[in-house]
Amino acid sequence: MSQNIAEKTASAMSDEERTKFIFNLSTSSSPPTVDVSRIEFLENIILGGMRCVRDGVEFYCANEDKYPDEKTRSGGILALAEVVAIGLEAVSASFSGKTKENSGGSYNATKNVSEFVIRYFPRSYHAFPNILWDSMRNGLIHTGLPKHYSMGDRHIFVSFFLSKSSWGRSTIIKKEQNLYIYINSIELANVFERAVVQYIEDVFGDKGLQNNFINAWQSRETGRTITNSPPYNKEFSSIITICDQGPVQL
Repeated sequence: MSQNIAEKTASAMSDEERTKFIFNLSTSSSPPTVDVSRIEFLENIILGGMRCVRDGVEFYCANEDKYPDEKTRSGGILALAEVVAIGLEAVSASFSGKTKENSGGSYNATKNVSEFVIRYFPRSYHAFPNILWDSMRNGLIHTGLPKHYSMGDRHIFVSFFLSKSSWGRSTIIKKEQNLYIYINSIELANVFERAVVQYIEDVFGDKGLQNNFINAWQSRETGRTITNSPPYNKEFSSIITICDQGPVQL
């Protein structure tokens, strides 16, 4: 019996099999998550989700006076940067081929992101990829606040803001012994978008990137099922009991 393409290692695949795995419609998950190829997932879901948030934020910024209620929206500063952080972790894992599922205890999202940023972000970001990532992933997502860093009596402060004007560029400013990194979340989203688009183009012609992509996706698709975990088993049983009486509206 011939081996399923999805079960082969990247190095064991022929060029045709590698192409099918990456660029053909993915039906390996059960049930399929989305009706797109694995590479299209990055464009349609990762970038598509980011664009939805970014475009909504831009619309709100341009039409803030049209919202008569008094609900605070804060311009989506955190939401946009957080979506970029989520996307960065997913895309950089595909880029490096190293995921939580195939790296054991040595998984290092920071290293993945740093390597991706250095290859695909503008040169001005290459000096601080770890600080950028840590401020978003471990700062904004975990605590709602960006972090600040110190080295002796020197400090680095990171802030996120929104602006579409020409003076609203992301900027690093030195004041006395301290550095202030101001990140325009809209500009960061645009930088991320261009980086991912370029990465996708590179995958088409680079076998090394293709192998990394396959390694990452195979580990994700085989590592999605959590088996016999006590906290989830208890809820599993509760849901089954509830659904025995019919569909449950959430």
